[in-house]
Amino acid sequence: MQHVPTLELLKRAVRYAACTHCHKRPRASFSHNAARPCEVECTIFANLAKLAKIAHDDAGNRCAPMERQMREQICLNCHAHASAGNDCEQRVNRECPLSIHLLEVIEPIERILKRRATPIRRPAGALKGT
Repeated sequence: MQHVPTLELLKRAVRYAACTHCHKRPRASFSHNAARPCEVECTIFANLAKLAKIAHDDAGNRCAPMERQMREQICLNCHAHASAGNDCEQRVNRECPLSIHLLEVIEPIERILKRRATPIRRPAGALKGT
């Protein structure tokens, strides 16, 4: 069995949840395992580690709205667009991939992180490597 690094799993989940709906997606069908050239400038992929931290810190707690957390932890320090920051036109006009697809990607990120944090349970008496 091949172990896929967590970051790669998160990228695949984002490609499945967000990229399939993105207006910047190449017309040709593609695998969720393959990176696209647009990922370099995508605000989701650029902030994937910060999204994972938000998902991890807030797993199961929906008291703090995700949009607010995104603005406070990502948008305030963003330099992806000329108007980036607190008054980002891209976010307000829903042209920023992160603002468009935040809720679509946060749930799969939470699931992956939770699965990766849960230790594998072996049946009683099972030997390692068998």
